[in-house]
Amino acid sequence: MTVVWHTILERFNATSLSLQKVDIDLISAVKLYDSLVTFLLQLRDRFDETEEKAKSYVEIQEYKEATKRTKRRKRFSDESSPTPDTELTARDQFRVDVFYRIVDCLVALDLRKRMGAYSAVHKLFGFLTEFESLTPEENMLLILLNLIPRTLSQLLLTSCSVQTS
Repeated sequence: MTVVWHTILERFNATSLSLQKVDIDLISAVKLYDSLVTFLLQLRDRFDETEEKAKSYVEIQEYKEATKRTKRRKRFSDESSPTPDTELTARDQFRVDVFYRIVDCLVALDLRKRMGAYSAVHKLFGFLTEFESLTPEENMLLILLNLIPRTLSQLLLTSCSVQTS
């Protein structure tokens, strides 16, 4: 567990420090969150490496549950056909119930929600920080697009005032 959390928290800390910089812009924040999600999804596929690293720190090479006797569910007399219970090895049970759950909860609940908020703000106001990278034609197009709503609202106000008088 220590190796898993150390790996995750080390990356979270580096990302957090980058996000707290004064000169960070929206696109950088979105990219940082995206890279964190990508890192966690890749970590999910690297369980074997994480397990080997953890085993290198301790003398015990097997899971505690592997030495315990297996528990069997009591079957009642009114149960029709006995369906075989899925039995996982201690390693697979840890991988599925703990490792995957940690990674999936971090990605699904926390990071995607935060990244979605930053993406929404960037979608609305991101063009303000990207003027330097745009061509002159794209700059003119953005200026025109920003003028259109004002022009339309002025036309609407003028037409409403003409109709009421």
